[in-house]
Amino acid sequence: MNRSKDSPAQSDTAMPRTQRLVREARARLAKWRGLQDLLTASAAWRTLGPMLRGWMSPATLGSGRTILEDLEEAQAGVDASLTLLEADLVPAEVLWEMSELALAQEPAVSVLVTNRDGAEALQSFLGSYAAHHGPAVAELVILDHASDDDSVEVVRAWMDRLPIQLLRCNRNQRFGVANNLARRYARGRILVFANNDLRFDEPVISALVEALRDETVGLAGAELWYPDAQGRRSDRCQHRGIRFRADASAGFQRPFNVQEGVPSGASALAETAEIEAEGDSGIPGPVPAVTAALAACRTEDFDAIGGFVADYDYGFEDVDLALTLLRQLGKGSVVCGVGAVHQEFGTQHREPEARLAERRADNARLLRSRHGAWLARQVVRSQLSGAVSGEPASSPAPTGHGEPATWHEAPIPVRLPPGQRPSESPPAGLAPLAAGSRVDPEGFPGLWLVDDPAELASPPPRGALSLARVRPDTADDWLATPGFRHADVVLCDEADDVGRLARQSRALVLPTPGLGGPGFEALSWLPGVIEAWINRPGLALKTATPDEAERQSWGDFHFAEALGRALRDLGYRVRNDILPDWHRPAFMPDDLSLVLRGLEGSTERFDGVNLLWLISHPTRVSDAELERHDHVFVASDPYAQLLASRLQTPVSALLQCTEPERFPFVDRPGAPDRRVFVGNSKGYFRPIVKAALEAGEPVEIWGTWWHEHIDESLIRGEAVPNEELGALYGNSGVVLNDHWPDMARLGFLSNRLFDVASTGSLIVSDPVRGLGAVFGDQVVVADQLPEGFPSLDAGIVADREGRRALAETISRHHTFEQRARTIARVVRDLAPGGFTVPSEIP
Repeated sequence: MNRSKDSPAQSDTAMPRTQRLVREARARLAKWRGLQDLLTASAAWRTLGPMLRGWMSPATLGSGRTILEDLEEAQAGVDASLTLLEADLVPAEVLWEMSELALAQEPAVSVLVTNRDGAEALQSFLGSYAAHHGPAVAELVILDHASDDDSVEVVRAWMDRLPIQLLRCNRNQRFGVANNLARRYARGRILVFANNDLRFDEPVISALVEALRDETVGLAGAELWYPDAQGRRSDRCQHRGIRFRADASAGFQRPFNVQEGVPSGASALAETAEIEAEGDSGIPGPVPAVTAALAACRTEDFDAIGGFVADYDYGFEDVDLALTLLRQLGKGSVVCGVGAVHQEFGTQHREPEARLAERRADNARLLRSRHGAWLARQVVRSQLSGAVSGEPASSPAPTGHGEPATWHEAPIPVRLPPGQRPSESPPAGLAPLAAGSRVDPEGFPGLWLVDDPAELASPPPRGALSLARVRPDTADDWLATPGFRHADVVLCDEADDVGRLARQSRALVLPTPGLGGPGFEALSWLPGVIEAWINRPGLALKTATPDEAERQSWGDFHFAEALGRALRDLGYRVRNDILPDWHRPAFMPDDLSLVLRGLEGSTERFDGVNLLWLISHPTRVSDAELERHDHVFVASDPYAQLLASRLQTPVSALLQCTEPERFPFVDRPGAPDRRVFVGNSKGYFRPIVKAALEAGEPVEIWGTWWHEHIDESLIRGEAVPNEELGALYGNSGVVLNDHWPDMARLGFLSNRLFDVASTGSLIVSDPVRGLGAVFGDQVVVADQLPEGFPSLDAGIVADREGRRALAETISRHHTFEQRARTIARVVRDLAPGGFTVPSEIP
């Protein structure tokens, strides 16, 4: 006799409005699908359909793609979106049954099985399970997803022979969601995840449990084998653990099944892990991850990390589980020497191809965002292990039994400069390409070595790590090459050149005295360089600079360059991404991203920790965008307080700043009578300039789009090179400054205020909230713009003593070095353990 209980159903009146809307939308979609089925299944459609398709695609006689396929895929996409909404907003209704054998048991192990329309597979699973496991071994928690076949009847037929809890859900759910739900009913201290399409030919539960006696093991997996023609175990292994290979097009390390004895060209897709199968050999033991088609973990460990991440949609849930157990609890994965036949029954292959590709891409993005940089470090360290000067490199994180595992598929490819080949055997983990080897420009997951600045005229392939060798007496040639900024690592022989190369590039500049040779003939030092680079936390600065051609004219770009230099001095490796590069793949995914929010923001999160510094245009930024970040900095004290009162994301004030080295104090300006304004007209006659000209002040203008507003004689140029801007400010008597209206009203002090104040020149600015708190009375305020402009006598302009004290205050409290340290302190608190942040930050 079995006992059952219905979970209470929610009435429509008690149901939250969002849940009612989801159900109403699904009901309407069901009506549409019913109408569509009626049309497409009718006798009339069988005649009309081919004619309509032939008319739509006559060149292919109706066999080509038409709008009908577009409509079917659109419908599938809407259905998938509603499924995700329903999973998040509407709790599944569960009907629960428990066999008498289960009621009489206090199980130590719970086997969790999910099923949808898999009656035949489920019958094979339960029959083979019972043949090799007694009723006392474990309870089975079987969750059925509203099957339309005889699945429930199959389970009930076994409830007199096995201890079973049967959970009947009113809808299908994602793998992680379903197993998290099943865990709520599980009573064992060990959880075993098992696909319904397994067929057992030996006992497995005791071996999985035994592996978990080792406290360093978090997840114990099993071998999986393809079936032969009779459904028995063949000699083709499907799974002996999971390793990773670099996928440069997607910008992450892609999981794949370790196999043994797989014929060339064979492939498979695991039901619960979206893993490409490739021929490889492996032995049972420590592995980076295992598939949850058959795996066990401790219930307390599963709960400690929050179970499966529910956002995965039938792909990578198990890989994420293994990596999270390792990262958070220090417990790795092993493959035991037992296994089962995996028959790969499933429903996900029925999806339209476009929807399947979209789902896989979403899963890849989620895995990359959660583990990308940490995972890439483990793979590269595994590749380089033992290759640094005969000494082991930093080992990857230990896996099961506290031992390291092989994380990777192949060595790191190395592209040498044209005409070069290594003069020695390459170190372990590196594979120099043969001369003339073709490289995919859209994705090269390796090292791109250059010894001629002309080679960086165009960017290296996407995903490559570029290393530039600067030989003696060639530093000026490299600095004169615009493409020099594409280098990730710069190797420099001359100590005198290291500093200036570091100041004028985004690269990690490493001194390499005694490297020897004109180029890259010797490679023994290369693993150590890679190790030094990957050990630094990676930070991507994101600006709205539209393209390479305009970067020199965008203040946000130079702001990012200055901040990047300060962060590199603290031990970060920094990349300055203009708008087209925001989502580009990289050899090493970023540990964190910092959006310098001006004109543009991102509609999605980036990899790792997400930071945003709101430096301008505050009214163009929604609260929803800010909430997508882990911390928000605001270049305004009053507006930071307003945001902190209404956002859940932590908010702190972080004013703009300057580089005193680039904007030094000038005692005696060379042109004290010069009045200067540097900035574009932005499509209108800027009030501060208009007022100055109407007051008779002869303002010199540097900027674009001014011709329609002022006399040509006042325009000195469209831009000032950033390296010359400090001298222009410091050697002028007066520098004009203004703000966008929303910035002035909300207290966003412009970057120009800090730059000019650092040089000691007099600033005339429009009024902005909070100006006096930072700059005191050393800024002349033009508070009646555009009608009036303050009078400036020679004494006010010439008196620099007060402004000297202000410049000293700026150099102590408002520099990029100070801002970088503040950001680093926040990062230290947010770091999830995937990377090591610089520790000595005051």
